[in-house]
Amino acid sequence: MVMDVELTEGLIDKALTDLRLYDLAIDLHGSRALGIHQPNSNVDVLITRPLQGLLNELEKEAPEQSKFNHIGTVPTGPPWYLPQKLRLSHLATGVELQLISRWSADIFVRERDAFTKACFNQDERVQPYLELVLKWAKRRSDFMPVDQGYPSVYCFRLFALHFLMVRMHGAVLPPLTRFGSSIDVNNEGYARKQKAETKFPSDDLAVEFLEHLGKLSKPDQGLCANLRNLEESGLPGEMQVVDPPSHKKLLKLSSFQVREIAKIAKMDAKALRNNKGALDKPLKSPIKEA
Repeated sequence: MVMDVELTEGLIDKALTDLRLYDLAIDLHGSRALGIHQPNSNVDVLITRPLQGLLNELEKEAPEQSKFNHIGTVPTGPPWYLPQKLRLSHLATGVELQLISRWSADIFVRERDAFTKACFNQDERVQPYLELVLKWAKRRSDFMPVDQGYPSVYCFRLFALHFLMVRMHGAVLPPLTRFGSSIDVNNEGYARKQKAETKFPSDDLAVEFLEHLGKLSKPDQGLCANLRNLEESGLPGEMQVVDPPSHKKLLKLSSFQVREIAKIAKMDAKALRNNKGALDKPLKSPIKEA
């Protein structure tokens, strides 16, 4: 049975310490490694050994020696870049770990965190800004379910970073370099747009981003977030994001889904504009909006 626990750093550290008894070279990745996680974010761990080999070893252990309980798998599926995960519950703490293996994971797992960290290093507002955006995405996940093709938290991370690069009131970030995990600080377009940048705080930037998504409710608006090529524009009525490490497009959204995302973002931007603490309170259902 999986315990419903508050995932504190101390409990997670205990679970990871016991996991190292089976694999010394484990790494956190994703939102918890970046410090932009929410209380209910997954504890995603990269291991070096095949998942089935680890599972076989756990199943051979005597009950009194067991430190983990196998509670299932997260199968491959949308989004395409997510490999199969092994779900383990740490018996001593109740912490659930979701494991991927270097044997089955795509080769870009670390690079996805690396370019995000490069953006953090460029401007101190980026990390708290992303945390707010992803908090919104998590709070609205019931209305934008990933298993129905809506953007994942990672996709919203890319949309949010892209906005900081194309922002009308001045660029906060330069684009990424053509290849690799670095940002192009010498980009001429960034230098021009940076001059107009007003040092708005991270929460105002988050509201601006939601207003940016809200414009997609207009049929002539489209969005394609390509962090390496800011000139790539979205077709009217479409919403697309390009994964920087693989250069692949991640979404296949219907026009209805694009309008729903825009409607939710527009409504919540208005709420946050009036009250920056709105995400900490029950949110209005977008279904009831006229």
